[in-house]
Amino acid sequence: MRSVLDIYARYRGIIRLLILYVLREKPLHGYGIMKELKEIMGKMPGPGNIYPQIRYLLRKNYIEIHEEIRKGRKRKVYRITEKGLEHLAENMDRINEAIEMFSRLKHLFDYGLREIMAELWVLIKIWDKVSDEDKAYVKEVLGRMKEEIAKILVKYTRETRASA
Repeated sequence: MRSVLDIYARYRGIIRLLILYVLREKPLHGYGIMKELKEIMGKMPGPGNIYPQIRYLLRKNYIEIHEEIRKGRKRKVYRITEKGLEHLAENMDRINEAIEMFSRLKHLFDYGLREIMAELWVLIKIWDKVSDEDKAYVKEVLGRMKEEIAKILVKYTRETRASA
């Protein structure tokens, strides 16, 4: 089983590749990148997720920045470089896999996954205030949920679960 840090590192890598993927079509400013990623991911990633990845891509020379003035305002527009296009081409399998996974994730969001994740995030934040009795109940509920999902997964595949 992967650790949370492994999953987060993989997520960062996928976000970087998806930024390159959306920039292959046309140069975009930061908010434009976030809007395009929302179409792929089903949820708009926030600036705290995007801008560190943009800075990383700039350092690697996978993208470049240009300033343009639109409606009297200066905007930073990001453009993919040749090196970025090469990196993108080398990773198209990973990108296609990520796009497919986000497409499937959107279906789970329709079943309430986003709300469950939001509630769990709040629970994590207040965990020190939760009584031992309620912690035991949370453990029981999550355990039941894990068991029920495992029953469904067993019906369809063992290979996918082993590699997760």
